Amino acid sequence: MMKRFAAGMLLGIFAATLSAGCKRQREETGPFGRPEQRQADAAAARRIVDTGISAVNARNLDAVLVLYADDAVLLPPDGEAVLGKEAIKAYYQSVFEDLSPELSFSSEEIITDNAWAFSRGKAVGRVTSTKTGAARSVNEKYIMILRRQPDGSWRIARLMWNR
Repeated sequence: MMKRFAAGMLLGIFAATLSAGCKRQREETGPFGRPEQRQADAAAARRIVDTGISAVNARNLDAVLVLYADDAVLLPPDGEAVLGKEAIKAYYQSVFEDLSPELSFSSEEIITDNAWAFSRGKAVGRVTSTKTGAARSVNEKYIMILRRQPDGSWRIARLMWNR
């Protein structure tokens, strides 16, 4: 009887110790990884946004496309979904033929986990028609979803914006 009690106590102490260790690990890493990893991932997402806007303003198609995953989806305002990198290439070719953008982006929020990052922000500036020279102001909101690639890099998986 005493052996059972002692064995039960040892098992209970082991379980309590294990549980406390698991809880401490969850507290240190949080639900989405270690804080320093989340900060590094948020910085990487911010670099994608910054690189993207620079590439768009330069109308540099290759620099824009490298930021997108092969299965990415664009959801432009008042238009059909643009599915996949080849369709995204055609979309940007058309935009760059017709418009000369002068935009700045501000990321108002970036949330990351181990495999995904979400960026929400604004794009402001103007776009000028390459054919007529007419310009219009831009004041749009966007949400960008990035996915970590097998090599650890980040690529845009979804991009949606309004006018």
